[in-house]
Amino acid sequence: MTVVLHGPGIEGHDIGIVAAVRGHETVRPRWRGDAFAGMLAGWQTAVPGRVIFSPDGDPGRQILNLWAYNARQVYGQPARWRKESIMSTVMNELHQDHQNIREILRLLSRELDEVSDASGGDFELMRDIMIYMTRYPDHTHHPKEDLMFKRMRERGIAPETEATIAKLLREHAALAEKGSIFRDMLIGVVDGALVERDTLVATGRDYTEFLGYHARLEDETVFLVAQKLLDDADWTVVRQAFEAQVDPIFGPAVDHEFENLYDHIRDSSS
Repeated sequence: MTVVLHGPGIEGHDIGIVAAVRGHETVRPRWRGDAFAGMLAGWQTAVPGRVIFSPDGDPGRQILNLWAYNARQVYGQPARWRKESIMSTVMNELHQDHQNIREILRLLSRELDEVSDASGGDFELMRDIMIYMTRYPDHTHHPKEDLMFKRMRERGIAPETEATIAKLLREHAALAEKGSIFRDMLIGVVDGALVERDTLVATGRDYTEFLGYHARLEDETVFLVAQKLLDDADWTVVRQAFEAQVDPIFGPAVDHEFENLYDHIRDSSS
């Protein structure tokens, strides 16, 4: 059993603990730049730092006690918990998803540039990217936003916000279609199918540019409205509808299928 805990701030820091219980297999903690977690082999002292992920569900009282104990060891003072609102939790998840998506799109764009220049291009990596994109963003992130949009409509919104939401919903459907087409194209290339270079590059760039624009539009418009409009009951509905869905790369553990992709993301960020 491996438990990942995203703890509250102490002296401006966040603490992350990966608690490896003796006798059980552990998984690698994710880290990026100065964002890292402490891996405990047994019950060792945690390393303070910013953690870029947090688990769903309650990690258990014994892990909370362990966190507090290590906070005292590291900082010489008791842990001070900072309560996070349900709105902040959901919005932080959505913004973190966007940040993760942008990082993956940068990696995909670099690969497309190499294909365009006929200097290379890792087609298996690009295939894995698109399998992930059509699995998590299309089936968890975008539906979570769709539910948030539905709650906003039920509350009553201005005509310009209604027009933006209608546009974003159409774009979610278009992104799923574009992503599936590009994913299947890459699966075919990896399996030996012949695809014209210009066609593949154009399809990939259309997808990356469209998704990048879409995420920016959400950040700059409806996300801001939602934070002012929805109440705790709305945010709880959105949170609970998707709390069982786990990101296979940026969640508590990296799925075996995406370990190579995760390694490339980590290396490109260091």
